[in-house]
Amino acid sequence: MTARAVPRPAVPIFTRQEPLTADKVAAIRLAALCLAHEPEARRITALGDAFRRIFVGITVLAS
Repeated sequence: MTARAVPRPAVPIFTRQEPLTADKVAAIRLAALCLAHEPEARRITALGDAFRRIFVGITVLAS
């Protein structure tokens, strides 16, 4: 999975085109956290921050 592939599955949820399910929330959160670690380890904080924003956004939508 590439960095560009993460937002695609999340777009229908963030734009409310698809219902939010527990499975989708878990998948998006896990992918975003895993992908945030790699750029952070390489000190590319802006990319890591983008994945953390995806994590926060889906968490807020799920609550």
